[in-house]
Amino acid sequence: MRRAPLATAGLIAIAVAAGGCGGSGHPATAPTTATSAAVATTAPTTGTATTAPTSVPVTTVTTAAASTTTVAPVTTSTTSSDRCTHLAIAVGQSEGAAGTIGVPLSFTNTGSTTCVLGGYPGVALLDASGAQAVQAARTGSPGSPVRLAPGAEASALLTGSDVPSGSATSCPSYPAALVTPPGSTSSEHVSLTADGGKGLPGCSTPQIRPVVAGSGG
Repeated sequence: MRRAPLATAGLIAIAVAAGGCGGSGHPATAPTTATSAAVATTAPTTGTATTAPTSVPVTTVTTAAASTTTVAPVTTSTTSSDRCTHLAIAVGQSEGAAGTIGVPLSFTNTGSTTCVLGGYPGVALLDASGAQAVQAARTGSPGSPVRLAPGAEASALLTGSDVPSGSATSCPSYPAALVTPPGSTSSEHVSLTADGGKGLPGCSTPQIRPVVAGSGG
């Protein structure tokens, strides 16, 4: 009769143990808490991501402003496209007065559209052997650029002195020159017929005036 209580006690112990195992299943609620923590952690991340795009419009505005400043070079290039690039260069009839010989250098527009020419041509005087001897100095103030229709002509006056200075009894003479039109980098060799076909006298540094409309320089 004393064994029955022991058996009952054993059953109670098993029930308690089973209850303990069932209680261990309740921590399944912990992932739910972890998930809530993860959501809470994601919220600040979302807030950070929202802050980043706020600075993007500022960069965009700066870029737009930079694009606006690039309009100026476009205008400059358009003006450059109006410059005369197809020109025929010729030497006009020389004239002399008060010891100065003048030779007009003409520039004729051989292109099919109207172009603009203004400023000074470059002139390198050549000696009898064809070597560059001296550069003509610019003189006079340039006026407004000349608009040349197809076939129209502009000119610049090249001058030299035939009066020796100091104890000199003679002066060099330049029978030819390399002429570079205004705004160009290409030169053309021309023969100078000034001073009776002897070339341009160089008792002083030759001078070149800016281009003007017409053929007289």
